[in-house]
Amino acid sequence: MKLASFRKHPNGTWEYRIRYKDRSTGKYKEKSKRGFKTKKSSIGSLPGGNGIGVLRIL
Repeated sequence: MKLASFRKHPNGTWEYRIRYKDRSTGKYKEKSKRGFKTKKSSIGSLPGGNGIGVLRIL
């Protein structure tokens, strides 16, 4: 299962973080990317999709 979280930084940019379990090692890993001007643009840039499922949750 992949979980995404979003955070707004003091400088006004947004960041997303994805936590997932690596199938080959069984360990949990995390990826993040920051510098988006809006939360919507950070959702749209999630790897592996267009973020529509995440929009429904938010």
